[in-house]
Order: sequence, then structure tokens, then C-alpha cells
Amino acid sequence: MDYKEIVKNAKKYHYYVVTTNKTVYISTSNKKSEAKKMALEKLKPNINNLIGKNLVVVKIKSIAKEFEKQKTSDELKIIGGPILLKFERGLIKSPKKISNFVEMGCN
Repeated sequence: MDYKEIVKNAKKYHYYVVTTNKTVYISTSNKKSEAKKMALEKLKPNINNLIGKNLVVVKIKSIAKEFEKQKTSDELKIIGGPILLKFERGLIKSPKKISNFVEMGCN
């Protein structure tokens, strides 16, 4: 399977809850708002215990055009391949709100 098939078949947004002992998959969707809503729904039974806990959001994206340009350019680039995994940090703020933000150096 080539990278185009991987990106086509994979969902774009993935939510994971992170504790000191483990990382647990929560939800995935092609829409960020839907993935966030599904994450809150899955966490609902224990949401009061999870407020203030960290989440990791992984975005999968094809950067094939940029990758192909890099191969023909003489400039040294930092693109490592045609698939980009972008990591964001999330925080459970309340039973109905997750805040996501990108930390420096996480692209």
C-alpha cells in the first residue's frame, strides 16, 4: 500500500487521553469537531475525574506536493516524507469543552 492509500483510508483526527502510566485511544474522525465531540461523549462517564487531564490530538495529512517539490529542489528541506503527523496538546477544561493547542516544536 502506498502513502496515498494510507492517507485516503486513515481518518484525519485522532484523540488520545494521556496519563502517567499509559495512553488510551478515544476517538477518530475526518472532522476535528466531530472527533472532539466523540471524545467528550466517550469520556462522559468519568469526565469529572478527567477535568484538567491532558489529551494528544494527532492530525494525519498528505503533503505529497511539497514532498515532490523537495525532491527536485537543490535546497535542503526538513520534509521527511509525503505524510505529515501533526501533534497537538489538548486539555479537558470542563464536561463540555476540550481546548487544543500546538506547542512549539510539535509540527
